[in-house]
Amino acid sequence: MKRILLLATTTGYQIRSFGEAARAVGASLIFASDRCDQLDDPWADHAIPVRFTDDAPAQVVRALAAQRPDGVIAVGDRPTVLAARLASALGLPGNPPEAAMRSRNKLQARAAFQHAGLPIPEFQAVSLQDDAESLAAATSYPAVLKPLALSGSRGVIRVDDAGEFKSAFDRLRRLMTAPDIRAERDAAHDGVLIEAFVPGVEFAVEGLLTHGVFRAL
Repeated sequence: MKRILLLATTTGYQIRSFGEAARAVGASLIFASDRCDQLDDPWADHAIPVRFTDDAPAQVVRALAAQRPDGVIAVGDRPTVLAARLASALGLPGNPPEAAMRSRNKLQARAAFQHAGLPIPEFQAVSLQDDAESLAAATSYPAVLKPLALSGSRGVIRVDDAGEFKSAFDRLRRLMTAPDIRAERDAAHDGVLIEAFVPGVEFAVEGLLTHGVFRAL
């Protein structure tokens, strides 16, 4: 029986679907989540308590590797770096840990795209402590403000003039002080990316990549 290690936050709504899929194919699912390690298996799922930080200690990786999984799956963006480190340690197929880290930080991702020669909008990173009025006066419009490390378009705001810029910047300051965000202790949450707005129709492409072959869903 194949053993699959699933890394997911306790609020991941897809967890039940993974359990059903594992049973359907006869696989064994090992669950690791960021729940409190002082609780005694409150949901009776035998989950391994971990913390999803990019700099998780090596002993955490070793403890998960000791489960000897045949595959590793990360649900959501926060577990991706730990999953990549674990796959690398076990010699399993997966993205390099460095790539996973860049994918979670919009500034690092933009810099990687730029280094690779890909077309990207003009951008700059600023601190939430910077003066919003000065930044607004120096920005070309329309523009887009976005947090560096939030996913799902959370906090992404288009601004068309200096007034909207200052209002959006204040909104981001309030958002980034929310308890659930500060609890992550991620230094990236102290910064904001200012990008030039790219007009046109937006498309989403979903698919599966198997041994380098892309199949659109």
